[in-house]
Amino acid sequence: MQAESFRHFAECTFGQKNFVWHAVVYTALLFIAGGWLPNGIADFIKYLTGDWSLWTVNYQLTGSVVILILFGVQLKKIVHAPGKIEVSNDPPEPVKVLGVFLSSFNVWYNSSQSQVEIVKGKENESLEKILAEHTVKRETLDGTTWEMPLKAIEFHKSRVETLYLFTSSGDKGTTVDSELFVRLVKVLYPGISVAEWVTGGLDFDNLTEIFYAVEAFYTDAVVRGFKEKDVLIDITGGKKSNSIAAASVAALSVGRKFQYISEDKVVRSYDVGYFDA
Repeated sequence: MQAESFRHFAECTFGQKNFVWHAVVYTALLFIAGGWLPNGIADFIKYLTGDWSLWTVNYQLTGSVVILILFGVQLKKIVHAPGKIEVSNDPPEPVKVLGVFLSSFNVWYNSSQSQVEIVKGKENESLEKILAEHTVKRETLDGTTWEMPLKAIEFHKSRVETLYLFTSSGDKGTTVDSELFVRLVKVLYPGISVAEWVTGGLDFDNLTEIFYAVEAFYTDAVVRGFKEKDVLIDITGGKKSNSIAAASVAALSVGRKFQYISEDKVVRSYDVGYFDA
């Protein structure tokens, strides 16, 4: 077992995201008990059937029982001990794999109140025009619902290799606008591979579906050889329901964070952890 996987197992076992050596020791003992217990039980059965004398009931059964009792005591202590939730919200390090929830394309305010080239009520037509004229810039989308996802990409552009869009399904879902957003990203950031995570979109009102989609997003990246610290999902866009589900998956699993861009347009990553008091 790799050291990092062993550490993650220890942290998850004791419900903590802060790394402590006693958790590793207890976890190692638990593995030992798991290996000793079957042999110890087999030896004890041989003793009961008269095949072995009492002294042959060896250390394996006794040792494994003692370890399991210690484990139970420690687990009870952790469950009932006072603790605290800590949330870190530092700016993230640029990642290689980025997921973004995509909102429907709209202008936040009337064009008369802004300098954007996107006309309210004719957003797609306006964007198609400036894409054709090769006059689009990231700042062109300021004041639209796509400002935040583009800021998310901008923050990671020095390293990001792959961008996945989490879109909503249906005729009025954001999957309809996904092709336009893909074209926009390819113009602004030509070195980034971009695609919908699920072709045709997801049901943004189905928390279970969103939960498993985000879980698969992180798992797939790790399977393809990326480190967990190089994978991040931005939950600024989309509906609040999918944001909650995505944040739960990202924050409650060891080594995962999620990103959110605040109203003051600051990019932050969040890591929720349970720590000893």
